[in-house]
Amino acid sequence: MKVLCIVSTLRAINAVNVPLVVAKGKPNIAMISNLIFAAILPIAFYLGSFYGLTGFSYSWLIVFPFLFLITTYISLKTIGLSMMEYFKELRHVFAGSLFMTASVIIVQKTFLAGLGHLDRIIGASLTGAAAYLLYYFIFNREMLAEVRAVLKR
Repeated sequence: MKVLCIVSTLRAINAVNVPLVVAKGKPNIAMISNLIFAAILPIAFYLGSFYGLTGFSYSWLIVFPFLFLITTYISLKTIGLSMMEYFKELRHVFAGSLFMTASVIIVQKTFLAGLGHLDRIIGASLTGAAAYLLYYFIFNREMLAEVRAVLKR
């Protein structure tokens, strides 16, 4: 199941692509993107299913990132944004998520290992939130300033 968490990260980002191109008046691009997923993912799942749930999960992990790149490229081309610009804007999201994940794993292994399930969940959640905020406070103060400005309205 940890494999699916990796794919879920890309799925969350990918969710923006369809509304983006539809808002730009290009619903045909959204349809093409959905058709690409609908045509290729079932084949990957079928092939992966020969290896059980693990194979099914890995088929998702292997195929989805490629489809994500293809459909994101198509969507970005529609709005005139390069892949490099797009990923540059996502750098703090990725780096903050990695920092948060590493922090949670370290705290779980060192401080939360002997605790009960509820205590571990609470501890991991608080650690993750604190780590993500700490990352943004140190490396992306501009975003925090934007959040404060929006909250003051």
